[in-house]
Amino acid sequence: MKIRTFVIGYVLALALLVFANRRSEIPPNAGFHSVIDLTSTSAGNNKVQAAASKKSPIEPGKATQIVAPSSYSPKLWSVDQIPGERLVAPLAVIHANGSSPVSMNDVVSYEKNYGEIPLGSVVLARVQGDVSNAAFSSDAMKFLLHARNVIGIGMEAEMMRNSEPDTYALSHSAYLLNNLNNLEKVPASGSMVMVAPSKLRAATAGPVRVLALVR
Repeated sequence: MKIRTFVIGYVLALALLVFANRRSEIPPNAGFHSVIDLTSTSAGNNKVQAAASKKSPIEPGKATQIVAPSSYSPKLWSVDQIPGERLVAPLAVIHANGSSPVSMNDVVSYEKNYGEIPLGSVVLARVQGDVSNAAFSSDAMKFLLHARNVIGIGMEAEMMRNSEPDTYALSHSAYLLNNLNNLEKVPASGSMVMVAPSKLRAATAGPVRVLALVR
């Protein structure tokens, strides 16, 4: 009996020691130290919500917006159908020049500096200069969707849903995020993003809150 008690005590002590050693390996900064709101606000939000509730694409505006894959085809997810696991993801912020689309060279440069974009990420473009012509090139978009399984694409400008790259993204079940803000405050890599759209039934687009969780 004494031997059994001794063995049990020894095993428990050993387990506690191993657990303590494993805990010491966890870096002290493993959590997030700040949350950055990437959402732009606009007096046009009510108009955006009204348009979305009628199952029609939202009108361009300054409020942050999400465009669902159903805007490409009603057989794909609408805003309220996008799975929750696709609304929380690793975040990559690519810096680009607004005078030309985000290109494969921009993506290659990003990965050279920060490593591969994690699979299943949301990729946002911070456009420097004129954002009126901001866009993703076709080859960059296809690479992000197929090689990196990106689930969401966004930028500070209004993405053109009728352009070939953006339409291609929607057709592959990625959502678009328009009119983002504060991207200059977010590190290029290492953060997470939370995308919280209003759950409007069968809406192809609508207002959204976007938060960056910064490590």
